[in-house]
Amino acid sequence: AYSENYKDVGYLAAFAGVDPKRIDEAIKVVRDEMLLVTRDGEITQIELDKAKEYLKGHFILDLEDTRSVAGHYATDLLLENEMRNPDEVIAQIDAVTLTDVMAAAKKYIKPEQLILLSGSATEKMKSELSWNDFNEFTTLEECFKKSLEIAKSSKVRIVFSPGAKSFEKFKNEFDRGEQFNSLVKNLLAN
Repeated sequence: AYSENYKDVGYLAAFAGVDPKRIDEAIKVVRDEMLLVTRDGEITQIELDKAKEYLKGHFILDLEDTRSVAGHYATDLLLENEMRNPDEVIAQIDAVTLTDVMAAAKKYIKPEQLILLSGSATEKMKSELSWNDFNEFTTLEECFKKSLEIAKSSKVRIVFSPGAKSFEKFKNEFDRGEQFNSLVKNLLAN
């Protein structure tokens, strides 16, 4: 799993390299694991302590060169409007409690979240996920237009980025990126 954070939105995602014959099983396992963390008692203090130590170690190792240090301060300034030194960041990580983690998990990991699907794995994902609010699209343009409509008509913010190769629809990842950029420019210009 991984996450991305922006000024007003973010996302938590998971990916796996699996045998195509076992994709159904992989989707179900990832879904179930994501939902599991929302249940009281599923995350233990020992697991939280290990996660915090991992996060702190990774953070410190990321600051081993001047470019990374500059990136840390720039990101902090852009996203948080402050510049925390590494000791402050580590203190904030240390301050996280199980209650904090559970509150965040219950707030952001919900089975009823809206899912927008496009691509060859759509049918498999629909059959494995218990979420009811699906929109299915055959093209990237249809998916993007619906995302834009939802974002304009509600308080929901959507981070839209094609996350898979989708070679059945694009020549390669560069072609996908060029088509995505063109689509965004054209739709936002209208």
